[in-house]
Amino acid sequence: MKKLFAFLFLILIFATPVYGRIPDAEVYLPICETTTEHGWEVEWHRAPNEILLTSPVGEKIFLHVKNDGGIIFGGKIYFPAITLNEILILPDDNSNEGIGIHGKLTRVRHGENTAYIFGSMHAGRAEWFPLHPIAEDAMSRADVFAFEIDFKSDLSDEDDDEIFALMTLPDELTLGRVLTGYVFMDFYNNLKTYHHLGITYDMIKHLTPAALLHDLSYAVLRVRGIEREYAIDDYIYDYAEENDRPIIGLTSIIQQYRNVFDVPLEIQAYALYDFPDFQTWFDSEDDDELTEAYETQNIEALREMFIYEPGDWQPSPYDEFMSDRHLNVRNLHFSNEIARLLRETEEPTIFFITVGMWHIIGGDGGGQVLVRLENEGFELTPLWS
Repeated sequence: MKKLFAFLFLILIFATPVYGRIPDAEVYLPICETTTEHGWEVEWHRAPNEILLTSPVGEKIFLHVKNDGGIIFGGKIYFPAITLNEILILPDDNSNEGIGIHGKLTRVRHGENTAYIFGSMHAGRAEWFPLHPIAEDAMSRADVFAFEIDFKSDLSDEDDDEIFALMTLPDELTLGRVLTGYVFMDFYNNLKTYHHLGITYDMIKHLTPAALLHDLSYAVLRVRGIEREYAIDDYIYDYAEENDRPIIGLTSIIQQYRNVFDVPLEIQAYALYDFPDFQTWFDSEDDDELTEAYETQNIEALREMFIYEPGDWQPSPYDEFMSDRHLNVRNLHFSNEIARLLRETEEPTIFFITVGMWHIIGGDGGGQVLVRLENEGFELTPLWS
């Protein structure tokens, strides 16, 4: 069963550097194999005896074979490992535990400004980090980091009050009165059966259906070994903080809450309409297929999961409402804000922008962020293939 609240994402298997050892010398790397493994282009200019390296994100670096410690051995050019590690930002043997998440990284340029747009997953696994070198490389060069929201910024008391109001039912209502009779009874009996989840009806009866669905999604994902604490957004956010880079949000926290939870109750009543029993959810392979497709960078598989053919699973009014909001409201806002940053930032700036993968590949109506930017005339270069 397909559900639009499921998370969305992609990756590429991590390519380790090709190590070579020269007799009676320190550890060297064959420059051609090592750099191309990480997406760099290599040109050898024989006359000046220089190597021109072009990174996946467009940076050009010259290395002089003699002056930079290079040697020619067995018909190949080698450089000291420490030299190439500094250039390529390669992890050492003991730190290379990531599996190569690259998030369909795409470069967007306008004048002297550049944005690297990365499709993230809002929950994940510890073994996903570090990210693919192409993403880590772009992060290292970024001047400013942008996310859907600056989710560690402070909220005012008024914002807190509004968020509480968005996620809870009016005083006179409970879930039992909002959901239709059989939907509520199925859900109520289901909840009692799986009391070991630590969720009781008294704990949730005043939540809106949208807020409840959101919380239950993460609860079930935790059972399946996918944790919110390993969200890719958090990893990139922490990197920006640790390296003292400015952080901005494409939208405010309060607007994000409005986008997700400000839904008419008559529409929210359908949020749990086809909610399966918990055992079915635990046993379902849909989330595993999504995660595997993200981990293996199977873009076509991801797209197929979010395009519904006639006769396929029929989305509920709630799913249709939220799909429209994501594609035609949030995507429009995100693409407009990215375009504004590129066009109006006066100093040459490199942005690293992280949004959920759904905003990159979701839907078949041309509403994705990248499609909108391309239609606006921006130059897009995929860095993930």
